[in-house]
Amino acid sequence: MVYAWVQAAVVGLFTLNVVPKAIRSPWPPMRWWAAAIAMGFLATLAYLGAVYWENAWLFRLYYLLGAMWMAAYMGLGSLHLEWGQRHPSRLKATVVGVLVLSLLGAILLALLPVQEGALLQLAGQPGTGAVSHQGVLGALWLIDMILLNTFGLLAVMLVAAASAWRAYTARAPRRVAVGNGLIALGVLLLGAAGTAARVGFPGSFWVVMAVGWVVVYSGFGFIGSRSAGQRRS
Repeated sequence: MVYAWVQAAVVGLFTLNVVPKAIRSPWPPMRWWAAAIAMGFLATLAYLGAVYWENAWLFRLYYLLGAMWMAAYMGLGSLHLEWGQRHPSRLKATVVGVLVLSLLGAILLALLPVQEGALLQLAGQPGTGAVSHQGVLGALWLIDMILLNTFGLLAVMLVAAASAWRAYTARAPRRVAVGNGLIALGVLLLGAAGTAARVGFPGSFWVVMAVGWVVVYSGFGFIGSRSAGQRRS
């Protein structure tokens, strides 16, 4: 549980720093990234609440924000950086698709049962397997979660690769490439935390999560706070 509190403190500080800047900024990618960071913070608070009050709805909120939505909205920020001015129609369609999947996932998660035994043993554990995957609803929810996370991971990785290529060919600032690369690495670490928990290393979950958020935040620092026109890589 100590590491979960450390995660809450780390992501809470990042949220306090990034969200006010995003509110003041006219640059859309920062708003998506700030939303993802805020989701990570609220997910951690919901997890702590689920542990202390053994509350299934707080656990669902933790899973919804942290395991389902966060990576996808991080991906929307990266994709906006790449497509915002080049392919606005594609970006709009992608945003609509992510929002639809997000709403569908929330509805399905609300309908699925949470195992009470898993809540009793949740302290310090990521809660893998606490939500039933059985039946049609469970399968649909699992597919929805896989789609959202796959999209988020592919978006940050492909945008990072594109930025690196443009920096290599001297058509974009190197700091943008480094920033996108760090964001991609951070999201990979966040995903790796869940994977490690599923394959039998649950004790590493919160440590790897905290490291992942530090790397993501470092990426924001490299990209800086320039205007949307200046920042487009």
